[in-house]
Amino acid sequence: MFEAICIKRQSDFTGTPIDLGFLAEALLFYRRVHLVASADIFKFLVRTCGADVLLELLRSGMLEMTYLENGLGIRTENRGTPSEKHDFVTWDFPGFACQKVLPETLQELTGKAGKGRRLAHQFLPFVKPVRFTEEDATGGLAEIQDVGYVRRTVYLLMKHFVPEYKLPQPFIFDVEQDGKQFRIRTNIDFQMAKVS
Repeated sequence: MFEAICIKRQSDFTGTPIDLGFLAEALLFYRRVHLVASADIFKFLVRTCGADVLLELLRSGMLEMTYLENGLGIRTENRGTPSEKHDFVTWDFPGFACQKVLPETLQELTGKAGKGRRLAHQFLPFVKPVRFTEEDATGGLAEIQDVGYVRRTVYLLMKHFVPEYKLPQPFIFDVEQDGKQFRIRTNIDFQMAKVS
């Protein structure tokens, strides 16, 4: 048996926020399974597994859950112009807080407000809410300063996701810091890569 595994959103591969077969295999072969969840993952698991089964997995310690109350992203200004700039940001959706999503989801599932709230109180000790900070977002700026790493990563991602697109030689993908923002200089034709 393996020690531990961490699972996050898998919708790119399954069409659902998480692959239940993968989760079941992980629970069989790992001592601890840590799930990084969001509102849609929690709702999906409660609806497909049932609240009782999910709660028992959490209580047993076989499954641990971190709940993301917000997210990190990249904001683009002046898109498609020579003065296009990007920066790292945190984003929030109203109603994503763990204290709100759990009771609402369980009330919807049970059809009873009181029962849903009581069930949510049973879940709350086992679900750890996490919020990204502005510091987490701006920390990404330091990470992209490693030009060689960024160029290799983009090159490999392009080869993997659009293998039919012929990357230009020499391959250029440079990130230039501009205050708290950054610019990208590249010779990738993203329109052509998207069509390929």
